[in-house]
Amino acid sequence: MQAPIFTPYHIPPLFIATAFTFGSTLPFFNQHYAIPDALPPYIDKYPPALLVLATQEGRTIVTGLVMFTLYYQGDIRAVDKFLGVVGGVLGVVDLYVCWKAGFPGKGLLRLAYGMAFSAWGLGGLSSGGQ
Repeated sequence: MQAPIFTPYHIPPLFIATAFTFGSTLPFFNQHYAIPDALPPYIDKYPPALLVLATQEGRTIVTGLVMFTLYYQGDIRAVDKFLGVVGGVLGVVDLYVCWKAGFPGKGLLRLAYGMAFSAWGLGGLSSGGQ
């Protein structure tokens, strides 16, 4: 397989892969700065939670790298399937965690983003509906 010819339909999965891969590196460089975006601010006072954050972000980096790998192998249908599953699952998990932490608005927004990307992927839009 070879890298596909780029089309604008590839922008959503490449955006997510980039955000997952590079955006998730922040806790490795400045955990305290990353907390407000990822977790409630009071977590910053509990150092073991920062280790959990770094572990979680490591897994998110791997998710982004898998998407890039599938894309550059030219398997756009696999990218769509992966985006569909990951977007939906992470959207629901984010909603649950944010809701339990007392941030229901942030959770609902993350759910909406996750479901939008999931619908894109499950609809096969990156691969042209093939």
